Amino acid sequence: MFLVTAAGLARADGAFPDELQLFLPAGTDRIVLSTNFGLLRSSDGGPFDFICEAAIGAQGNVGLYQAGRDGTILAEAGQGIYRSGDWGCGWSASAGVVAGLYVYDAAIDPSSARVLAIAVTSSSGTTAVYPSDDEGASFAAATLTVPGSLNGIEVSSVTPGEVFAVGNGATDAGVGTPFIVSSSDRGQSWSQSLMHPELTGQLLRLAQLDRVAADTLYLRVSYPTYDELWVSRDGGKTMQKLFTAAEPLSAFLASADGSLYAGTRNGGLYEAPASAPAAFVLVNGSVHPRCLAERGGQLYACGDDFKDGFALGSSSDHGRTFSDVVRFDQIAGLASCPSEPAFAQTCAFAWQTISELFRGADAGSTTGAKSSSCGGCASGLVGPEGTDLFLPGLLLLWLRKRRTQPPRRGIRSISTG
Repeated sequence: MFLVTAAGLARADGAFPDELQLFLPAGTDRIVLSTNFGLLRSSDGGPFDFICEAAIGAQGNVGLYQAGRDGTILAEAGQGIYRSGDWGCGWSASAGVVAGLYVYDAAIDPSSARVLAIAVTSSSGTTAVYPSDDEGASFAAATLTVPGSLNGIEVSSVTPGEVFAVGNGATDAGVGTPFIVSSSDRGQSWSQSLMHPELTGQLLRLAQLDRVAADTLYLRVSYPTYDELWVSRDGGKTMQKLFTAAEPLSAFLASADGSLYAGTRNGGLYEAPASAPAAFVLVNGSVHPRCLAERGGQLYACGDDFKDGFALGSSSDHGRTFSDVVRFDQIAGLASCPSEPAFAQTCAFAWQTISELFRGADAGSTTGAKSSSCGGCASGLVGPEGTDLFLPGLLLLWLRKRRTQPPRRGIRSISTG
């Protein structure tokens, strides 16, 4: 799955359990889609090429991506962060204190080279925020350490330097009291925690910071079998419930025009107008949204490749209908990475494997794509809440061999706008 940040983007890091993440870097026509078998990239919305996880150099499957300005992409696979400065061709391990740590969320400042990463510390039962001032090439000592779990972090695109993080406090059993902390200096110093005992026992996750209104946070509150969407319009001091979904939420987007969108894997796509943010109605019950994003008046959704007919679709009518942007059987071939001579060899096996899975007889080709559907292939190669589905042949063996890291706590999806 994949994460991007640049000026004007709205993201939902650490909020939703899925394998697909979408990034639409501001000021470009680029589209970057992450899956659990690698990255798909398009420079202009046309053909998508492929970058395999092995090219990153990580020892296990990548559990987190972030993408920033000028081609920066960050990836994490259970033992620190890896960084690319050329949209994913060349990679190197980030230096500093995050090396070897389990990093499970990160945020890139849209107005500077600042990156903030959440990682489990070497001390039992604590998590911390680690800063970088060189777009993730190296990380310094933690600026915030908390007992319990930090579940998500975001940098505001409205107020320069403002950062919000959410989590749950430490407890001997179950889930501790949810809290919200903030920073006005890009995460160098932090406010006192704002506790929310009314939600004790439930996981609190940061779905998105509003793209227009300052101090406005959209929050996902997770119960055992269903989710609620809450909002705080005063920086986390008070909270209001907006929506209750009958099942776990799979995607959320607060759009630039104020409309709110929420998706579930089985229930479809819901919308609430800016004039009535708590009045969600089902606008499309036939899609299975796994991420949501927007750019240039278009709404984008990651879908179920088999059920929806697209891995990534777009809509010009607020989600009432979608057209396919890319299906997995339309991947054009390996990315062209002339600056990395070993790239093609490193990714040859992964490309051959997914070609056989998604494109059948066309396997092995590095250009063009079949127009036929994937048949009975599993979209994104995962089941509900990020669990693996049965996969045919070599790909199943390959993914199982590489999945050596601990579970990702079910916080895998991102929306960008």
